[in-house]
Amino acid sequence: MRWTGIAVLALACGWSGSAAAQGTVEFKVGDTVIVATPPKGYCPPAGDAIATARMTAAADSANVTLATFYPCGKTQATQEDYFLVKAPVQALALEIDRDTALDQLSAALNKPEVVDDAAEATSKQLSDRTSAMAGKPVSVKSSIRFTGRDDVCAYLGGTVGFASPDPKLSVTTEVGVCMTVVAKKLVAVYRYRKAGPDPQVETLQRSARNFAEGLEGKAAQ
Repeated sequence: MRWTGIAVLALACGWSGSAAAQGTVEFKVGDTVIVATPPKGYCPPAGDAIATARMTAAADSANVTLATFYPCGKTQATQEDYFLVKAPVQALALEIDRDTALDQLSAALNKPEVVDDAAEATSKQLSDRTSAMAGKPVSVKSSIRFTGRDDVCAYLGGTVGFASPDPKLSVTTEVGVCMTVVAKKLVAVYRYRKAGPDPQVETLQRSARNFAEGLEGKAAQ
């Protein structure tokens, strides 16, 4: 398993989950079903936001977007405040315990030169795919970096900027990422919020961790 490759896929920035019991969402990583309770105040996409979430997911070919959560009541997608749950394509069949995964992810991500090269390549890929889907030029610039780990997550954080002649497509967001293992499957929770005057990456990382800790594997029927 090429951990450097899997780790840098997380630098890439839809809705593919399905409704389960009331208040929960189910999605699959490989053959494993994971159950998520949406963060308080956030819901799966509804109305026109469903198509936008799917388009956003399709722009990231390195990861499968398992679930998307916008502020409840929004029928239009927002790029300013949302959660994503993703899994690296290369790791869908992988089964691993959390401590081993976090050790190996941390070692792979703690190489600035590798991360910088990957971030540049990922930004170009996302720019090309987002522009093609939007039908307008969109330049994506990512400054996401590894910021450390604890017993639950390997953390990434930074900014993702979208620039376009269309002001509706131009926004800079901050993001906090928790990469973790649930039911022996590698998943990542991305917490995005529009960038403001005060840094909020650490707050977003805590929010991502809190949500990740509520993910559970579903027992086989």
